[in-house]
Amino acid sequence: MHGDCYEAWPDRAELARTHFEARAGSRRFGAPVLATDDLMVFLGRLGDALEVRIFLTATASGISVPLAEWEAWLEHGEFDGSTTQHTLQHLALAGVRELLTAQLPTAEAVRAAADWEPVRAEEARRAAARRAEAAHRAERHGRLAGKTARTDALLEVLSARGLPCPHCGRRSDHRYSADGRPHNESYFVCRSCGRSFTAEDLDPPAG
Repeated sequence: MHGDCYEAWPDRAELARTHFEARAGSRRFGAPVLATDDLMVFLGRLGDALEVRIFLTATASGISVPLAEWEAWLEHGEFDGSTTQHTLQHLALAGVRELLTAQLPTAEAVRAAADWEPVRAEEARRAAARRAEAAHRAERHGRLAGKTARTDALLEVLSARGLPCPHCGRRSDHRYSADGRPHNESYFVCRSCGRSFTAEDLDPPAG
């Protein structure tokens, strides 16, 4: 949406507030530093560096400033609208500049105010979820590998005397496939009834 259209849009304030509140509970923007009715400030990682991320209630948008440039930006930053998307964002930034200067006058003040605990907790939760998923995949792979090995072993039985289809009972020349099922699990397809089966479907086991 064009800046002028966005500023004049009757539902702009409601949309901006919704986005603003959604960001308040998010940990993906970094460590919370400062929150008021007009803005939220986070300290986030960008590669090996840190940056200050400012989100404005009035616009549902924000800007990022490298932490190393924070003090220079507060003193000499472009608050005249030349580096912002539209007049509304310029006015919102100008309205919070005094607060930012008072509350977070230096890069060290930003660092000291940053609460990394919620971020660390979220990162730990995600790491635990990744480990659990990896363990689950490994367990599933081992289980399917054993099942596939038993099915593969039936090829000799099929060649020697045929296998009874567990669905229709016929000993036809079943088609064998080593892939095509999830996780490349091998299986047979009965040429009589068209249904698939594995070693686990044969009861009692052939042999």
